[in-house]
Amino acid sequence: MTDQRERARVDVLHTMDAQVWAQEFMRLFAFRKQDIDESLMLGWFANAIMAGFDEANRRHETALADAGKWQKELTTRGRRLSEETNVWDGTGRCGA
Repeated sequence: MTDQRERARVDVLHTMDAQVWAQEFMRLFAFRKQDIDESLMLGWFANAIMAGFDEANRRHETALADAGKWQKELTTRGRRLSEETNVWDGTGRCGA
C-alpha cells in the first residue's frame, strides 16, 4: 500500500465528513460502476457510521479527561486556599 493510499484510508477512518467518504468511495470503486450493489453500500455505510461513532467517543473521552484535570486542579487550589485562610483554632472556636 502506498503512503498516499494509507493516508487516505486513515483520513476516512478518522472523519465524519461525508464528502471525504464519497470521494474515497469513488476512488476505490470507480471501476465497478455496474457492480455496485446493496451489499457493497451496506458495508460502506456501516463503516462510515462506525467511524462517526468512534469519533464521537474520542471527543467524549477527551472532554472527560480535560474535565478531570480541571477538577483535580480546582480541588487542589481550593484545599490550599482553605488551609491558608483557616481561622479555626482546632478546638471548634474561631481563633481570628
